[in-house]
Amino acid sequence: LPTATPTQTPIATATPPATPTPSGPVIVNLTAQQFEWDFDGNGSTFLAHVGTTYEVHIRDVDPAGSNSHGFTGIPELHMSGATLSAGGSNAVIRTFTPATNGFFPFACSESTCGTGHDGMLGIIEVQ
Repeated sequence: LPTATPTQTPIATATPPATPTPSGPVIVNLTAQQFEWDFDGNGSTFLAHVGTTYEVHIRDVDPAGSNSHGFTGIPELHMSGATLSAGGSNAVIRTFTPATNGFFPFACSESTCGTGHDGMLGIIEVQ
């Protein structure tokens, strides 16, 4: 008599979910107000990551009619400078995709902004 041989049933394996691809740049809000820079309420330093694209919306949120601030730009990140308008109505938009680690400082470019102008510094740190 023939002997029965057990048959092997294949076991289904789960496919890991795909990592979603970002649909666009990471939006970052940078404001200038009373001699300070501020990234989304987290202070004057922003941590960026190599290879990620960022879209920075820069505004001067001092009251309309105040002396304006300016953004010096960051040439190493291909971000050009700009004069801002007090009152925050118009955002200046700069996009960058860092390729190397480092610390990239910027400042206020409008010396007429007021007595705290010299201390108006910010940094984008890239890791």
